Amino acid sequence: KEVLSRNGKNFLFIDKNLQKNKELLLIALETSVDAFSFADIALRSDKDVAKVAIEKNYNCVKYLSENLRKDKNLALYAMEVNPKSFPYFDKSINQVDRYIYGFHGYMDYYVLDQIVWRCFTGKACFSE
Repeated sequence: KEVLSRNGKNFLFIDKNLQKNKELLLIALETSVDAFSFADIALRSDKDVAKVAIEKNYNCVKYLSENLRKDKNLALYAMEVNPKSFPYFDKSINQVDRYIYGFHGYMDYYVLDQIVWRCFTGKACFSE
């Protein structure tokens, strides 16, 4: 625990069985979000762990389990933390990606918030 609390990147080097330990992963996340990418898939499928990782760095969404990348509630939570996380969620819930990034990579976060909120709440949204 002490080694991980000093440098969470050491999570990569611990025993594979220990990489399944939620407590150790949470300790490692305090100093390095990289630990999340090395965690066992069961931990990357844990919604509570996912929220902690997303709070640390939105790029952690890339390492979520497939099921969590399809979770609309988690996507909304991640959007509140950092709108940049949205494109990493599954395309089945990310219907507006091409509209948001289609203009030479420029993204208006207010517009993104409005579009995502409308899509997830069933209000008028872009159609395919």
